[in-house]
Amino acid sequence: MVIPTIFKTNKTSLGKYMTTLSYLESKDGFVEGNKSDAAAKLEIEARGKAELTFSPGVGLITRRKASRQAESVCRSGFLMASGERVGIGSTLDVVEDDPLGEAHVREGYKYNRY
Repeated sequence: MVIPTIFKTNKTSLGKYMTTLSYLESKDGFVEGNKSDAAAKLEIEARGKAELTFSPGVGLITRRKASRQAESVCRSGFLMASGERVGIGSTLDVVEDDPLGEAHVREGYKYNRY
């Protein structure tokens, strides 16, 4: 269940409107608005482009869950509290500012040996 919050759109430098959704681990999904405790943020521009950014220190499982849900939002949209559906048909761009360490990437390798 998504708790409705105050919806704000930010006007970009090009004059296009942008919607910000925040991925909360406690809700296990995206909610409206720019939350300070968000694990990831999905910014959807009016011209059909969406950008997913992660907070520093977010784990692999949370990144994958947020990425899958962001892909879903870009395919079918996100229903806002106002009744508007945003993000339909947007192209997703995942920004990796804080790449996973080598230990996270190679951890599964040692368990898959035969």
